[in-house]
Amino acid sequence: MDEKINKSSVLDTDDGNILVLVNRNNLISRSYIPVGMVSVQGTERLIKREVHIAYLKMKADALAENLDFYIDSAYRSYSAQERLFISYGGVNGQKRCAPPGTSEHHTGLAVDILALSTKKGLYKCFFQTPEYRWLCDNCADYGFIIRYPYGKTHITGYDWEPWHFRYVGKEAAAEITKRSITLEEYLNCV
Repeated sequence: MDEKINKSSVLDTDDGNILVLVNRNNLISRSYIPVGMVSVQGTERLIKREVHIAYLKMKADALAENLDFYIDSAYRSYSAQERLFISYGGVNGQKRCAPPGTSEHHTGLAVDILALSTKKGLYKCFFQTPEYRWLCDNCADYGFIIRYPYGKTHITGYDWEPWHFRYVGKEAAAEITKRSITLEEYLNCV
């Protein structure tokens, strides 16, 4: 695995904090299990109940404007993170795929959203869709942020991922979006 990870803190249990910071310096243990998980619209994907409620409201409002999107990826267990990391080559220092224990998908608070107008799983074109533009303009109203914004790799440790949305609650999302900052900056962790 990635030996450059600074294991400064490791989260073992879900204390319900929706502002939990997970990155290469703030890890989640293999045994961490998020509480309050539900199925995303009858799929096998799981997210926290609070996140699902906010997502459904956001999706309904987008549908009212003839825009449609779906959650392509949600909760990932530690073992799922290991498999994904290995499938990407497990390259040291890789910024595109989070090494196991560093993925906020493990919290049940993060989702990858894609537009129905793009081919399933085609992440690289998502930022060109009207759904992406609508989400950029509106996601904070539902408590979501674009977790890895363009030009902030030096802060987040991850390349721009326009599809990766993180639930932080309406108050934090509004402030993060208004100030064009990252979750790290919001939590004064930079």
